[in-house]
Amino acid sequence: MTGTSLLSTDSSLPAWDNKAGGLAAVATLGVIMGGALVLRLWGVARGLPYVHEWDEPLVLTWVIGMLQRGDLNPSTFAYPNAYYYMLLPVVRLWYFYLHLRGRITTPWDIQLFHPQGAYAHYWWYIGYPSFYLWGRVLTASLGTATLLLVYRIGAVLFEPAVGLLSAAILALAPGMIYYADTVRVDVPMVFFLMAAVLAGTRLWMSGARRDYARAGLLAGVAVSTKPNALFVALPLFVAHWLNPSRRGAVDRLLVRLGWFTVLGFVIGTPFALAQVGYFWERMGQNAAAYGGFPTLAMMRIGLPLYLRYLVLPSQGQEWYVIPHTAMGLAPTLAALGGAAVGLAWKPRAQLYLLSFPVAYFLYTAGQRFLPLRYILPVLPFMALFAATGMVGAWRWARRRSRGSNVWLPACAVAGVVVLLGGPARDSLAVARALAGDRDTRTIAVDWLRRHAAPGSRVAVEAELRWFLPDLSGLPDTIVYASRSTPAAWYRERRIDFAVVDPESALRSGQVVARIPSPPYLPDFSDVATWAQDTFPVIDPPLVILRDPGRPAP
Repeated sequence: MTGTSLLSTDSSLPAWDNKAGGLAAVATLGVIMGGALVLRLWGVARGLPYVHEWDEPLVLTWVIGMLQRGDLNPSTFAYPNAYYYMLLPVVRLWYFYLHLRGRITTPWDIQLFHPQGAYAHYWWYIGYPSFYLWGRVLTASLGTATLLLVYRIGAVLFEPAVGLLSAAILALAPGMIYYADTVRVDVPMVFFLMAAVLAGTRLWMSGARRDYARAGLLAGVAVSTKPNALFVALPLFVAHWLNPSRRGAVDRLLVRLGWFTVLGFVIGTPFALAQVGYFWERMGQNAAAYGGFPTLAMMRIGLPLYLRYLVLPSQGQEWYVIPHTAMGLAPTLAALGGAAVGLAWKPRAQLYLLSFPVAYFLYTAGQRFLPLRYILPVLPFMALFAATGMVGAWRWARRRSRGSNVWLPACAVAGVVVLLGGPARDSLAVARALAGDRDTRTIAVDWLRRHAAPGSRVAVEAELRWFLPDLSGLPDTIVYASRSTPAAWYRERRIDFAVVDPESALRSGQVVARIPSPPYLPDFSDVATWAQDTFPVIDPPLVILRDPGRPAP
C-alpha cells in the first residue's frame, strides 16, 4: 500500500486537511491535552510527605544519588536507566532552587532514609518530599505528550478524526491518570513506545534509511526505559514487511533498524556496557522474580484479572493501589469492535497496530507477577481501535444516508458522549481520590495542631516512621515511644497525648480520635509478620489518646 492510498479520506467527511479544518483540529487537540494535563497534575502531591507508591524510591533514590556524588552512574539496573537520566535535570534544577533559597547547603543534606537509627533502612522517606513532586510532574507531562503521538498515529494511519477521538479517549483513561502521578518508568515507557510506533509509520511509507534509524533509536530508548517495550519490534517488523522498497524480509534496512535499536538502548543505559556482567545478572533476577516464560496456568489468572481491570475498578496484586478502572466499559467494547472495523477499513494499518497489543497482552497475562500497571502499554492502542470503530461507523452511516438523515450528527454526538461519559466520570473520581489522599500520619499531626494546647507533651510511636519535620513543627514537646512501651512510662513522663497504632501495648487513657486506614488497604493487625522496615509505607491506622498511662474514667 502506498502512502497516498494509506492517507486517502472520504470526501463526505469534513476537510480536515484545509486550513480551517487544520486549525480546528489543533485547537481541539489543545483542549484535550490541556484537560488531560490538569487531570494528571491534580494528584501529583498524593500522600506527601509520605511516599504512597511502593517502588517510587526504586527510581528517585538513585537519581538523587547521582546528584550527591556528582556523577552520571545511577549505580543500579533495577530498571534500565533512560528515565533516570530524564529525571536528573529535574532533580538538579530543584536542588539549585532550594540551594538558592538557603534551604539546602549541599546535596548530602537530602535525607533518603529514615534518620532514626533503628529504622535507617526504611527508604520510603525523604527529607525534602518536593523532589517527588517534581518527578511526578515530569511523568504527568510525558503522559500528556503521549496524546499528541496517539493523535498523529491515528491521523496518519486513518484520518485526523480518528486521531482526535483516540487522544480524547486516552486522555480520560483512568489507568493512565492513576499512574501518571508516580515516579515510575511505566508512563515514560509508553511515551517512547508510541513515539517508536509513530516513527514506524514513516518507515513503512517512505522506506528511507533515516526513518529506519529514527524508529530504531526510539524503540531502543523505549526498551531502555522499561524492557516490557521489547514487543515494539513486532510493529516495526510489520512496517518493514509492508515497506514497498524493501529488498527482502531480512535485508540491510532491517539490520539497520536492529543496530539503531541497540544504539538507542545504549544511549539510555550507557553503563550497561561498562558493567555487562552486573547488568545481565540484574536483568536475569528481574525476569526470574517477575516474568519468565508465560504459562497457560498463569494466563488463567492473568487474563481475567486484566480483562476485569479494563472495565471495573480493581486493585490487582498490589495492596497499596487505590482501586480504579483502566479504560471503562464503553471504550473497551468500542475497541473490540473497532479492531474489526479497522481491518475492514484499512487492513494493513490495522495489522500494524494490532501486532503489539495482542502479543503483549497475552505475554503479560502469563507472567508470575501481575501488577495493573503492566497493562498500560495496551491502552493507547485500545484508544486507537475505539476511535477507529466510532469514525468507521460514522463513515458507514454517512454513506448509507447519503446526507439525507438530519439525525445523524445528533447520533454521532450521542455516541461520543456514551463513549467518553463513563471514563470522564471515572477519571475525575481518580484524580480527586489522588488529590485527597492524605496520609493518616499527616491527619494526626493536623489533629494535634488543632487540639493539643501549645506546650503539651506528646508521645508518638516510633515504629510509625514519622516525617520528622512535621513533628518538629508542632508547638509541643515530642517524645518517642515504641509499640511495646508500658503505660507506666507514659505516666512517669506526664504525657498529655499519645499517638499509637491499634496494636500498641498501651491500653489506658481516653481515646479522643481514631484515624482508620482507607478501606482498600489490608488489615494491619499482623504487622509483626511483615518483613523488616516494610511497615508502614502508607496510611497506618492510628489512635490518639489523652492522658495515656492513666486509667480511663
